[in-house]
Amino acid sequence: MGCDYLLECSQLIEKNSKKIKNVIPLQRGGIVKVTFDGKLNGSKLAKMLSDLSAVIKIYKSGCKKIVFTCNGTFKPQDMFTYVLFECVLYTLMMKNKYEIEVKIHEVETTIHTPGLRDSMIVHFIQNKFNLVEIEKKYKSIFNRNHFRRIISASDLEQASVLLGDLKTFFRFHDIDLEYGKQISKVISELVDNASDHSDSDCLADIFISDPTYKKKGDDNDYYVISMVILNFSNKQLGDDVKRKILKKEYNNAARYDNVNNAYKNHKQFFSDRGYNEEDFFNITSFQDKISGRKHESTTGGTGLTALIKSLEDKAEAHSCYVLSGQQGLWFEPEFLEYNDDNWIGFNKENDFLNCEPCKEVLLRSSVNFMGTGYNFTLVVRKEGKENEGN
Repeated sequence: MGCDYLLECSQLIEKNSKKIKNVIPLQRGGIVKVTFDGKLNGSKLAKMLSDLSAVIKIYKSGCKKIVFTCNGTFKPQDMFTYVLFECVLYTLMMKNKYEIEVKIHEVETTIHTPGLRDSMIVHFIQNKFNLVEIEKKYKSIFNRNHFRRIISASDLEQASVLLGDLKTFFRFHDIDLEYGKQISKVISELVDNASDHSDSDCLADIFISDPTYKKKGDDNDYYVISMVILNFSNKQLGDDVKRKILKKEYNNAARYDNVNNAYKNHKQFFSDRGYNEEDFFNITSFQDKISGRKHESTTGGTGLTALIKSLEDKAEAHSCYVLSGQQGLWFEPEFLEYNDDNWIGFNKENDFLNCEPCKEVLLRSSVNFMGTGYNFTLVVRKEGKENEGN
């Protein structure tokens, strides 16, 4: 890995470096003060990363302490946003050896961030700077509502037990047993993909709310399941498939020839500001029986997209996406249907080979995310006790 720390994000900070006219001043005692809007989103996080990159490059060890001050109530956009913030704080403290102080006076959770009060950020807010404890919780949390695990790329045994641990975690709640198994399988496959394709550590962070959410005119209780799966890597989501198709690293495989033909068809749709080549290969990476592994033509690919669609179909509400680099995809059930030949179009025509994807599925981000990250928000009805043991 070339690093003493699991899941550190130095490359993320460096990759988001931009030319800055006014670098944050270094104050007496080697202190740098970073202020940010409490409504933390992609553009504000990108600005923060750029400022931090300048601080690291210019002041180096002259900076001793970084103070993060939140203006207003801390209300991040979603779990993915605040988990990235956690990773940044961890990296600055553990790898860069800066003293870290976080000044957040009020935290507001939303349906997209139910686990915020049990996040790693709380440790930084409360000045709990026991480095051993921070390191421990950064790697692993397992309580009734919160499951967090970093799976090392070099620890295959840890990855193999993840599925069973996830199934146990979901049984703490009155969630349909099969639905819990499906979620566990999706998470396990995404973690396995990260370890296999990018040879990098992977974080799985899941929070299940207490069933306090209600729908208007509905007496049922609802859980919010908020999940993030991410890895930091120089390799982006569609890179392996792109290399394989363009260099024709496959043997006598009609399905890969179809992708090659689809690529030629889609070139006419590419534009500088809209749908582009990176989007195409991101979509291709979710096609059934298509793999980025070299010279593998008869196997590869999974029903992962169908599993994701199933999770969304059974949820009362959802918001799910994948981000890699500055581009990604929104997972919308109506665009995730397999056709008779097991292609997913990501469009109304359900035609991957000939038609461009709908604009609604294309995601753009101000943050250049080094690696691949998934964010899932699922609203699920609380089930009765009769489901237990089935």
